[in-house]
Amino acid sequence: SWCGKLFSLQRLGPGVLSHLKQLKLTGCKQLTSVAVVEISRSCPELESLHLASCDLLQDEAFTALGATTAPIELLNFSGCQLVTDVGVNSLASLR
Repeated sequence: SWCGKLFSLQRLGPGVLSHLKQLKLTGCKQLTSVAVVEISRSCPELESLHLASCDLLQDEAFTALGATTAPIELLNFSGCQLVTDVGVNSLASLR
C-alpha cells in the first residue's frame, strides 16, 4: 500500500503540498502518527482531512493537527481506536 510511504513527504520537495485543500486517507492501515504530523506541517491550506479507520494513529497526530494553522473544517477520524481524550481535546483549537 502507498499509505505506508507517506512518512517521507519531504522527498516531494518544498511547497508541493502547500496548496492541498483535501486529503482522503480513510482506511490506510499503515498510516502513522509521524506521517500525520508531517501532513500538518506540509499542508497549510488543508481544509478537509479524512483519517477514518487508520488503525495506527495515536494522540500525537491529533495534537499536531490541533496546533496547525491550517483552516481544517472537516476532520473524520472515526474508528481510530488508539486516540484518547488527550488527542480529541487537543483539537479544540481548530478554527
